[in-house]
Amino acid sequence: MDFTERLVRTIEQEKVIDKRYVNAKLMMEPPHGSTSLLFTAEDSVTGKSVVLKFLHPKIEDPYWRAAFEREQQLLSELKGMSYVVEILDTNCTLELNFSKSYPTEPPVILHYLPLERGSQDLCEYIKTGNNDPLESLQIFSKLCKAVEELHKQGISHRDLKPNNCILFNDGSLKLIDFALSYREGSKVLSQGERYTRWYSIFIPNHLYGAPEMYCGFAYTSTQFPVADFFQLGAILFELWTGRRLMNYLFQREFMLDFGQLFCYVQDGKRQDNYRRAIQVIKDKYKLPDVDDVTTGFGKEVAKTINEVYQAMAELDYEKRCTDFVWVQQRLEKAIDQLVALR
Repeated sequence: MDFTERLVRTIEQEKVIDKRYVNAKLMMEPPHGSTSLLFTAEDSVTGKSVVLKFLHPKIEDPYWRAAFEREQQLLSELKGMSYVVEILDTNCTLELNFSKSYPTEPPVILHYLPLERGSQDLCEYIKTGNNDPLESLQIFSKLCKAVEELHKQGISHRDLKPNNCILFNDGSLKLIDFALSYREGSKVLSQGERYTRWYSIFIPNHLYGAPEMYCGFAYTSTQFPVADFFQLGAILFELWTGRRLMNYLFQREFMLDFGQLFCYVQDGKRQDNYRRAIQVIKDKYKLPDVDDVTTGFGKEVAKTINEVYQAMAELDYEKRCTDFVWVQQRLEKAIDQLVALR
């Protein structure tokens, strides 16, 4: 049994955490190298189900520790906002003593975030299949409003994906996982020494990351929000078709290799080189047309959905749509059409 397994078992054996959270159970098996552990628990104060997000105590990389602190800070600042999951308390720690079951294991102190829990995330919603097109568009409209509100606060999420969009029983949608988020004017966190040497970026989620994020162009306060739009476009495609957009596009390994070419290019030339390179990528990896994979009730508005998602998921960040007003107008048009067809 490795340390993480012992850690999980010991947490689950805790009857009460901080005199408030009871019956903690691991939500999912953490992937190898995961920086956090997610548990469900019951809040004895409210009687509601909550999520406890623990920072893995073996994480020594200062980037991920700083990211955990940044998430706590942002969630605290956004507390009470309807579009962000609620943090219930801050500066929470749990001291674990392994002596009873694992006498050779020294005590550890875990930092964690207690968060409200929704009914399901958008990934689970999509996986159910045969989702109502009208409901899907209404959900996406709420997601766009949530991200727009973040941008108004000067915050870019930078890790938008279905798992980080939480649906609640009252019909609301809230965003989670702000570990990689950035507030305008704050220090940019860099992921590892070799990336710091080139340009202050993090390796993006390979299923939703915009191409420029691999190449050092999504590292300013004006470009972070643009990358969010690409991720929104990818989510719209997946919500509508049930398929991941990146399955049709470039693979992570390709983009990592491609991105490394830019680390040796002077800043003055990097932009021009990227403009030429992105055209090659666009020619090789064309955005799919949702008309080709849309049937049934949604066929009537597929052209509009295609227009919106392709504008947001434009591979060239200089040409990408970043106008929430235009997006919402197009969505409202499609929603009205679907309502009229009922």
